[in-house]
Amino acid sequence: MSKNFVEAKNLCKRYGNVVALDGVTFTSDAKLLALVGPNGAGKTTFIKISTCLLRPTNGHLKILGYDVSKECNLLKERISLMPQDANPDTACTPFEHIVYYLFSRGYKLSESKRRAREILEKIGLWEYRDEKCLKLSGGMKKMVLLAMAFAPEVNAVFLDEPTAGLDPVNRVKIWGLIARLAREGVHVLVTSHNMEEVEEYAEEVVMINRGKIVIQGSPRELIDTISNLMRIEITLKDGKMSKDLLKMFRNIDGTRGVYNLESTVIIYVDKNDVSEIAEKLSQMDINIAMKIWKCNLKDVFLRHVL
Repeated sequence: MSKNFVEAKNLCKRYGNVVALDGVTFTSDAKLLALVGPNGAGKTTFIKISTCLLRPTNGHLKILGYDVSKECNLLKERISLMPQDANPDTACTPFEHIVYYLFSRGYKLSESKRRAREILEKIGLWEYRDEKCLKLSGGMKKMVLLAMAFAPEVNAVFLDEPTAGLDPVNRVKIWGLIARLAREGVHVLVTSHNMEEVEEYAEEVVMINRGKIVIQGSPRELIDTISNLMRIEITLKDGKMSKDLLKMFRNIDGTRGVYNLESTVIIYVDKNDVSEIAEKLSQMDINIAMKIWKCNLKDVFLRHVL
């Protein structure tokens, strides 16, 4: 049996005339794997197929060596899922949630209680074990769901947008817990829109756009693909960005890409040309604010999905 966490080959999923996954092919054995892409790129569809909630239209996918089209009964025993936009039952306590979940997976009641205590202590929620989830903060509710996903003895955990809607402090807490639990031996596949978080915590990144894989590698490897570039951010102090202005920016010699993000225009330039191009921009007869940055994973993302 293959040792790889994920093996996808020509994986396709169609909903009528809508193509959600279009020949997805990649292999990864990363402990903490991030699948990133814009809304509608196919991330949630991939997770649903990986966890046997959907069947693929065509192609092949193995998770932990198990074929999702033929061996779902075996695979389900070895994986768990934190769905996108999930919420705990507000009438239950964190302890009750985890005990009921483990019991539903076939654990004895005594073992369910033992595991519930163990995971709640591990993630720092034991003191809130008897609080109704209605009284918990948004961050704590997410941690309850995270605890449920990591409570059973599984080999892989799938987390669909686990930090969506959280403030920066709670996002850091959640990612820290995910990274720590992944280091303890379980494979984790997480979807996210936040490139800063992915760059900080992921071992490997797979970028998907319009149902196709566009690039794969460690955060450092992906950033190195644009290590020769700098990012110039331009914001108009008055007026709106027009097609004529964008054309003007694109016509500047030495630009390596111009992207309109509504309130901001991103211009990529070679490191050796950044001073010269910044000077040209400052001399234009337009009222702009300009910032210059080193490129990071967000820039790799923008250049592959826009």
